[in-house]
Amino acid sequence: MIFGILAEQTKALEQPTQISASAQTQDQISASYGDFAVTGDASTVSFADSVLTISGGEHSVSMGEGKSSTNQAIKIVGATTLTLAGINIESTNGAAIEIAPNASFDVSILLADGSENELVGQSEAGDGWNGSAAIQKNGADSTGTLVIGVPNNSLGTGSLVATGGKGAAGIGGGYEAGTRNITFTGGSVKAYAGRYGAAIGGGSSGTGIGIKLLGGIITAESLFDDYPNMYQNTIGSGNQESFNAADNMLDGDVVLIASGPSAVLGGFSLNRGIYFEFNYGMNPFVPFTYSYVFENVTISENVELPL
Repeated sequence: MIFGILAEQTKALEQPTQISASAQTQDQISASYGDFAVTGDASTVSFADSVLTISGGEHSVSMGEGKSSTNQAIKIVGATTLTLAGINIESTNGAAIEIAPNASFDVSILLADGSENELVGQSEAGDGWNGSAAIQKNGADSTGTLVIGVPNNSLGTGSLVATGGKGAAGIGGGYEAGTRNITFTGGSVKAYAGRYGAAIGGGSSGTGIGIKLLGGIITAESLFDDYPNMYQNTIGSGNQESFNAADNMLDGDVVLIASGPSAVLGGFSLNRGIYFEFNYGMNPFVPFTYSYVFENVTISENVELPL
């Protein structure tokens, strides 16, 4: 069912620009790396073994010429602002986008206006589990932050779909890994858990702490395929750790649509926003449904909600 919500629109369109060869400054590039087209500082980009590695700076990435999808991956190993300008990754070697484990540096992932970005973590490895998150930030004690949002002065029309592999979150921890300090500030984000993982938060047996939903339209869904052995949060911690989620919050001009088989939100403060919950409890076919509005919320004009 689609709902249209009208509200004041205050932001102007600003598309990310590509740097042409004639307009390049020193160390700036606009070039192909594997299946990707990258604009940014050439000194902080490398490509080997089907992985695009970024060690810092500001970059924009899209699919290369003639490419609509890839199984190649992106790894971030230093403080980075990365704009996704239309990428489609189904990784066969770990996370689609991986932030170095236990990172102490900050990463921003921005969704370019009008771009559609789809990321799928490796489904399984080794013993048939050991899947990876679509955007993976392993480290229950990590001091670094991950912010997912939109560029300054944008309309917020960029979108992201993130699907985790077995035992992994859609966004957050991989198999048996916790995560910390993930913030959402804008855009349309859909996150789907791998089996036993949170959609946003910890992988199986991993905690999800410090998840802040401050802006955008966020859809999160955890799987219902093995009840009663599933105790993960949809947003928060993975299987068996749902009661250890903490310091998570809904607080801003944000719409959250969350569904799952158990404790949908873990360790949450519900301060401001619009929240729709579909809690399946013990019935995978007929959920309990709830809707809430906390304080005054302003979102973009004619927003479609995938309820």
